[in-house]
Amino acid sequence: MYRIDLFSCGIGEYDTFFTEFAQDYENRMISATHLLVNRSNADIVAYMTLSMASITISEDEREDADIGISCLTPYHQ
Repeated sequence: MYRIDLFSCGIGEYDTFFTEFAQDYENRMISATHLLVNRSNADIVAYMTLSMASITISEDEREDADIGISCLTPYHQ
């Protein structure tokens, strides 16, 4: 259906993930991959994968990266 074998973003690790792991991760509910497809020829223009995990960073890492705390604060009711 889609021309997955022809897709390359130019970053080897991303291409490998997309062609070799994305479908398996989706089936195992580890992540969800979404495609941007050219409707005229079924070429994949881009993909985005959302992970079902989170990355925890320390306060020092936040300061080093100049990341605002509000974007990393967990939601509490």
